[in-house]
Amino acid sequence: MAEHPVFVGMRTISGELRLSVPSNKAIVNTKTNRVLAVVSRDYRLVTNREALNWAYQCCQTVFPETKPGEWEVKASDAPATGGHCFIDLVHNSTALDFKFVPAKDRPDAFGPFIRVTNSYNGLRALAFDIGFYRKVCTNGMILPESMIRFKFNHLQRDIGEAISFEVDDKRLSQLKNSFSEYLGVLRECLVTYPNFQPLLCGV
Repeated sequence: MAEHPVFVGMRTISGELRLSVPSNKAIVNTKTNRVLAVVSRDYRLVTNREALNWAYQCCQTVFPETKPGEWEVKASDAPATGGHCFIDLVHNSTALDFKFVPAKDRPDAFGPFIRVTNSYNGLRALAFDIGFYRKVCTNGMILPESMIRFKFNHLQRDIGEAISFEVDDKRLSQLKNSFSEYLGVLRECLVTYPNFQPLLCGV
């Protein structure tokens, strides 16, 4: 991806006149030469590589007991236009099985994930959503709500050469406890066998 100046072509009696538009710039896919968006001049272009590097930094900030090598990219998704991208990072070891959940209430191993949202067309903010996923589930079941969200507008005043992830440790502890309560309620929600098959077929 690259930034390019924007010009307006005007037909005049003496020929075509090109006028610069200093308040805007174009984001261009250099592989396809396709213009993805025309944005304001203070727009901060963030490559997916930059976003991924910051995601690893976010992992270390929120879960300091982990190591960078314990996190891996589980999935990525983007439309054919390349206007935005989602990247899922998951923790691949058993170091974070959330032992705060009582053993009798811990039927499965859950681990943390971070979903990165990045955009090249200015329609989505740079975001890092942190939540939980079920480790033993082959489809990577993710619980419905993110635990923490960091969000940065694609503006130079909001995103510099580096970004900072500030975590409230007390708030994080409260969220982990609420996660434990959520699992308890989920486990107590019994489904009888006659109702289980229609439920399974409907998924």
